[in-house]
Amino acid sequence: MFEQAQHREVAPVAVVTDAQAELLVVTLGVHGIEATAPSVSAFPSLDWAEGRAISVRIDQVAAAAELLRGFGHEPLPSGS
Repeated sequence: MFEQAQHREVAPVAVVTDAQAELLVVTLGVHGIEATAPSVSAFPSLDWAEGRAISVRIDQVAAAAELLRGFGHEPLPSGS
């Protein structure tokens, strides 16, 4: 009747601009990496200054970091 929500641990792998976030989420997805970049600011108009964190499942952090480096983005250190 009701499906149990799957809770997966995620980790941030990069902090980028709003425009970059959308592009990277789609690009990572094309490479089979489930990514999110929620806007968490209390003032969404300031996201451009604060940046948005790209998060992926824990088991996909290494693959995402490798792809990000290939795209010229320095991933966050592991454990961030």
